Amino acid sequence: MLCKLSGESIGPETVRCALREAGLKAVKKVKKPKLTRNAKLERIAFAEAHLHWTVDDWRRVLWSNETKINRLGSDGIKWAWKKGGENLNDNMVVGTGNFGGGSIMFWGCMGYEGTGNGCKLERTLNKEVYLEILGDEMERSLEDLGLEPGEVIFQHDNASAHQAKVCLNWLDESGIKVMEWPAYSPDLNPIENLWAKLKRRLGTYNSPPPLKHT
Repeated sequence: MLCKLSGESIGPETVRCALREAGLKAVKKVKKPKLTRNAKLERIAFAEAHLHWTVDDWRRVLWSNETKINRLGSDGIKWAWKKGGENLNDNMVVGTGNFGGGSIMFWGCMGYEGTGNGCKLERTLNKEVYLEILGDEMERSLEDLGLEPGEVIFQHDNASAHQAKVCLNWLDESGIKVMEWPAYSPDLNPIENLWAKLKRRLGTYNSPPPLKHT
């Protein structure tokens, strides 16, 4: 396109130099859920609905979600600096161990006053497993964080287990209000920051901790 507009042959490096001189730099694209028009409208509606919430309003929210925890770090690409012709050393290798090192699925929650109870998911999350979590870890979290069932606003996403009728009925019968959550919006959930901090902490271990203690 530039060649056609200018009538000259322009190489990629010339373009990169011009962009750098203009104050631009190459960055990795951030991974975010691909949103449909309706999903975008839902997110806008969510923001507008909570635009005038006070700190006291947010104090009432119990945030929750599941996350995958790898025994040997994240699934993402890791980078290292290497000179031309330099042989591999320990800093350039990510060990995988047998069968990739293993991972667990973990459910947890947090409120304004701190973290609640969590649990390792021994089975695939379905409505039966989630109902057990609500009646155990979630209820104990409310008590530990000083949140009353009639006042708390419970946040979870739209996963099928979360939205199962038996689970929503249990929450309703327990007097627990559920926050309406826009689809495909994990980035709006502050518990994602907690998961990131937890995984960074686990990444500081010189050797991976046993899964049963993770």
